[in-house]
Amino acid sequence: MSKETELTVEQLKEELAGKEKELSEANDALATLKVALEAAEKSVSVFEVSMAEKGTALDFANSQLAESTALVAQLSDALSSLDDQSEVANDQLIITHGGKKYRALGRFRYGSTEYTAEDLKSNKGLIKILIDKNSSVLTPVV
Repeated sequence: MSKETELTVEQLKEELAGKEKELSEANDALATLKVALEAAEKSVSVFEVSMAEKGTALDFANSQLAESTALVAQLSDALSSLDDQSEVANDQLIITHGGKKYRALGRFRYGSTEYTAEDLKSNKGLIKILIDKNSSVLTPVV
């Protein structure tokens, strides 16, 4: 072998030392990356817990919204029915329809059927017919 192609023991030791240094630096970089990965995994876990808590809070808020919406619908229906409810004042039946109050006669006949003023409480259709016909069965309360 020629001197040019021959590597001396010293050169091989230097090359080995360089490779060992590179390996050590790579191991240090790997350790740093492992620490960063662990920190990232913890952050992801915290984020997932946070998202789960927010999801639970959102589910709760949605259920509260649904309950509130149902309650509003019930109250709206109740308010609407108040407009068409009846009341008794001074032994006379007072019917409220369309925001106006009417005093109802005690007994009357419409068509072939006899009715009482109490029957009007549950028969809104008949109330509307009587009002539309300006029937004397219902007199406006002033």
